[in-house]
Amino acid sequence: MPLVKSKGTFAALVALGVAMLLTACGNNPDTAPVAAAAIAINAPDGAVAVMGTMQFSATVTDANGNTIATTPKWTLVNGGGEITSAGLFTAGDSVGTFTNTIVATIGSVTSSSSITVSAGGLSSITVSPDTITLPAGTTHQYTAVGHDAYGHVVAMPGRTWSAASAAGTIDTSGFFTASTTAGTTTSAVTATSGSISGTANVVVSPGALATITLSPDTVTLDGGVMQQFTAVGKDAYGNVRAAELTWSATQGSITSNGLLTAGYTPGTYPSSVTATDGLVTGDATVIVNPGPLYSIVVSPSSVLVWTFSAQPFTATGHDAGGYIVPITPVWSVDPASAAAGTISSSGVFSASSAQGYYGNAIVATSGSITGTASVQVWNPICMPWCGGPPP
Repeated sequence: MPLVKSKGTFAALVALGVAMLLTACGNNPDTAPVAAAAIAINAPDGAVAVMGTMQFSATVTDANGNTIATTPKWTLVNGGGEITSAGLFTAGDSVGTFTNTIVATIGSVTSSSSITVSAGGLSSITVSPDTITLPAGTTHQYTAVGHDAYGHVVAMPGRTWSAASAAGTIDTSGFFTASTTAGTTTSAVTATSGSISGTANVVVSPGALATITLSPDTVTLDGGVMQQFTAVGKDAYGNVRAAELTWSATQGSITSNGLLTAGYTPGTYPSSVTATDGLVTGDATVIVNPGPLYSIVVSPSSVLVWTFSAQPFTATGHDAGGYIVPITPVWSVDPASAAAGTISSSGVFSASSAQGYYGNAIVATSGSITGTASVQVWNPICMPWCGGPPP
């Protein structure tokens, strides 16, 4: 028997099938696309070191607070570094807090986050001053500043100070005392933190002028002879230092560069040559001998001598100033007056029988210098016949 269906039953079945098909295909006329209503940026801690990285993420929700599985667009608006489309932030080399610089966007919905970029680890230490000149034995306060690789100031954990012994000493606060020996020391002062160090150079200069030493400190000179003096200035520790010298002499004369010309007055003159700089003075002693032989005086200068008698003579040497110069004269009778007599090596004249006046007959010689005396040889026996003694 054939199956018989009513028209009403068939229509109902068709309507049911269409409805089921539409539901299976998702074309529910009551369902609309989900729209983002809020973005919450998830920042791990909001801080990163220079050139460091941080991964940002965000939670997107709809108007009902339901989470939507979608990724926002990431941008950087106030500096601080760079950020990728996936939210990976790389800090720049500037430190600071960059307010609301990281922005996440979906359509018209945005959210922002701040980031703090801090300095990196200790990379170098700068000691100030890096080079200094200090007088011997004086002090100076050093400072040290730590920097990261980009020049930002950072802490120096456990920082210590040290100094080369040739340069001086330094305490735990960086207070330096220079050596008493002048000289230049490279890397003389060191500040250290862990494996990082910074150094500074120190030049120790002579201190204030304390003494002046003359050379020679004692000298013996003939009158009129010149002597060059030199002077060396030193500080209290014996370091040689320059001095602005003024020269003076109480015996003889001296030039502005220390060249003395001795006077002619024999004697010992302590501290007679001085070199002075301010309140500091050095001195030297000068002993003056008579000057070079300048003249010889024969005594007596003129004498009456009987024939065949003896007359002693003496000779005294003098320098140009008239001061006595010891001599051992050579005695002679001037050839032009040879008839007058002879003279011994000790200066004793023996008259002959040849009466007469002999001018400058007696000669005393020392080197190229001579002195003379005159003699009148007379025979007293012939006085009645000779008209009396000679005038």
